[in-house]
This record gives sequence, structure tokens and C-alpha cells, in this order.
Amino acid sequence: MKNTKQISLLILLLGHLLTILDIFIVNIAIPSIQRGLGSNNGKMQLVVSMYMVGFASFLIIGGKIGDYYGRKKIFILGMFLFMICSAGCGFAGTIDDLILLRFFQGISAALMSPQVLSYIQVLFTDHKERTHAMGWYGIAIGIGTMLGQFLGGSLVELKPFLIDHSWRYIFLINIPICAAGLLLATRFLTQSRDSSSMQIDYLSAVILCGGLAILVFSLSTGVEQNGSVKIGLLLSILFFLLLYSDR
Repeated sequence: MKNTKQISLLILLLGHLLTILDIFIVNIAIPSIQRGLGSNNGKMQLVVSMYMVGFASFLIIGGKIGDYYGRKKIFILGMFLFMICSAGCGFAGTIDDLILLRFFQGISAALMSPQVLSYIQVLFTDHKERTHAMGWYGIAIGIGTMLGQFLGGSLVELKPFLIDHSWRYIFLINIPICAAGLLLATRFLTQSRDSSSMQIDYLSAVILCGGLAILVFSLSTGVEQNGSVKIGLLLSILFFLLLYSDR
């Protein structure tokens, strides 16, 4: 039983590590991506920030979805979508495609990440075991941060094989990792859910996501846009914030 819990924790931390890894792996590869896709600085900022917009907007609702529909099911769904989005990012033909796919990659990460903490609470009922598990959770964040920057710098230096630019490796490397994680999660993770979970407020998540997306877009591309567009974007931000607070 103890070995099963440790294997389950390892699988969960693998998913969590991937979500952290993809925050930092792109930062080092930005110049290579910019040269490969011929983008301006504003859109390159969006490649980084739109992942965080999707992740931050749906993080809370991702936990609620896992409680309601089952943590194993949503963790596996999140990892599968993360793999698909990573493949899409790796083969993106334009910068706009990459930005959109990074946004959806962030949403898929938001489905995975909350299940990790929920599973730790369920699997490790003993205080000492739970403390150790939370320690490893923190270690995974540190490893993901360092490994992301290391791989981001290393993979872009590799010679392209069957692809046009080596920066694509920073996304394609997620595919075999996710495939292994999916097989292990299907085999070892136990079913877990909270049937008493409150109703999921999808509309609030969409409103919050829209407001954050407009804010990030206006800040990232403000230099390239004229004054009237910036004013319109800022007014839209205020509208979204007012609508969200009114709820």
C-alpha cells in the first residue's frame, strides 16, 4: 500500500513538474523562436504570458472540476490535453498559432495542477507522511524552475532533425513524458472525488480569463498599437473587472 502511494505521488509530481517546466523553458528560447517565426517583441511576450493567463484563470475552477467529476479523470484529461497542446506548439506555423496554443496549454495545466494537492490530502492522512509529500511538492517546483531554464538553453542548441528549427524541441519533449505519465496514471492512480463539491461557476472563470487576456494583450503590444486601440482595450478591461466584481 505504501509503495502504491509513493508511485502515485511520483506520477502526480511529474504532472506538476511539467506545468512549472513550461513556464520557464520558453524564456530562454525566446530569441530562437523569434528568429524562427519572424515575430515582434510584443507577440513574443504573449507567448510567455498567455500560458499564465490560461493557467491562472482556470486554476481554481480546475480544482472544483476535479472534486466534482473525479480527480483521476481530470488529471488524466489535463495531461492528455497538455500533450496535444505541446505537440501543437512544437509544430506551430505562425506566432499567432503558438500564442493560442500556449493559452490552451495553460488551461490544460490548470486542470492537472490542483489535483496534485487534492490527491496529497487524500492519499496521505498521516501528518508526517503528508508533510513529506508536501516537501516533495515544493522540491518539484524548484526542479521544474531550474530544469526549465537548463533545457530551454540546451535544446535550442541541438541540430534539428525532421524539423526546421531546434526551438520546437522545447515543446516536443513533453510528448513522451506525458505519454509515460498517462500510462502510469491510468494504472496506479485511484479514483477520488468529493460529491459534496459546490456548483462550478464557469461564467466567472470565463469573465476573469477575458479580463486578464485583454490586460496582458494591452500591456504586451501597447508599443505597436495606436492610442485609440489602447484606450479601447483599457476600457474593455474596466468593463470586465466591473462585470466580475458585480457577480
